[in-house]
Amino acid sequence: MNIVTASPTQPWLITLEAYRNLAAALGTALPVQTGKEEAPTAPYAAKNGVAVIPIHGTMMRQVRPQLKSRAEVWGIRLCDMQQASDTLRQAAADATIHTVILDIDSPGGTVNGTPELAHAVATLSDSKHVYAFTSGQCCSAAYWIASQTDGIYASPSAIVGSIGVILPILDATARYEKEGFKVEVFSAGKYKSTGVEGTSLTDERFAENMDGARRAGLMCGAYHYYSPGSSARRQADFFVRHVHLQPGDLPPVLDIEQTGDLSSRALRDSALVWLRLVERHYGVRPILYTYHNFRSRHLSTPVFDDYPYWIAHYYVDTLHYEGRWHFWQHTDRGRVAGIKGNVDINCFNGSVYALRQLTLGEE
Repeated sequence: MNIVTASPTQPWLITLEAYRNLAAALGTALPVQTGKEEAPTAPYAAKNGVAVIPIHGTMMRQVRPQLKSRAEVWGIRLCDMQQASDTLRQAAADATIHTVILDIDSPGGTVNGTPELAHAVATLSDSKHVYAFTSGQCCSAAYWIASQTDGIYASPSAIVGSIGVILPILDATARYEKEGFKVEVFSAGKYKSTGVEGTSLTDERFAENMDGARRAGLMCGAYHYYSPGSSARRQADFFVRHVHLQPGDLPPVLDIEQTGDLSSRALRDSALVWLRLVERHYGVRPILYTYHNFRSRHLSTPVFDDYPYWIAHYYVDTLHYEGRWHFWQHTDRGRVAGIKGNVDINCFNGSVYALRQLTLGEE
């Protein structure tokens, strides 16, 4: 009998919900019975020259048997990226194989190991046809892998995207101050010590950037990315302490995209706590931002119709939504002069006058 302990304290290319689930699984010591090793199986299924290679579960550079067993207790699948790379090389050397299909169902995984697996896929595509297919999730690191193939195919209900890096860090500043401690960190490099317990993670240029945007004549606003695993009241308190809106600014925005461990009903109740507290503070009804399908599944009750809706629905020419909406975020691949990289592009459903009517007025 062994006790396996692990903590995902490195950067991850993964959906937030999957990260939380994995952290919960690995953060609790569970007894894992050491058993017999699994019998070796064929590296991939093949028929008529087509090999199907599964990329299933949370992707990690290496997955030890004990870690895999522990995750399975929680119903979490893990994908060994080194093993997947070895399988790709075997397919490359197999003269009977002319096409490889990556069967992907993964929320993403660690940064460590992803570039190497992506390179293995790209190398294989030089000599054989390689395609990615998903009917579940193809997110973050998994999407990086899929992007190296000759084409990506997805079923209508599949979840594809969620690009970016996540490294959740606990800001314990308030707790330390309450207990009479002040943390001083000596380091070389501006962000070298980011995440040291007891230090603040607030963007030091947030207020400066807001003021600069206002002086440039831009209509400004601020949004809060909702964490379903944290207290709605504490999240609202944090927002109002740091965001000082002025007349002419857009109302505060609640960005809600994950359910975490909450049921749809619990999520709705929690979100309404944030919305009502923030509305009481600023005297204006907040804007609700979320994806088309997410709202339909979790936030479709009439009470949310009272809040201006900012709908995220990408890569379609026409927005088909029966309800009332104010903003449409239609792509995350826009380009704006003066900004490096892609940006989100939005449009407002109304006139300039209607947009100004939505902003905060004089007290």
